Amino acid sequence: MFVETIQGKNLSYQEIKNVFQIWANTFGDGTIKKDKKIQFTDEVIFLIRDKNTNILALGCLHQIHANFL
Repeated sequence: MFVETIQGKNLSYQEIKNVFQIWANTFGDGTIKKDKKIQFTDEVIFLIRDKNTNILALGCLHQIHANFL
């Protein structure tokens, strides 16, 4: 098992499909819609993989902008 951080734009097409399917199963209706914009391309993704490089867990670091007065 190993942890990998990767920029979303550097994910392969299959990895994006796998990440989106995991995300949809957890937070959405579990389906991939063809008309949706490809998500995760501007984010940093944290992947935990097994020795066969299957994704076991993932996380996403979203960019935020804070304005201080």
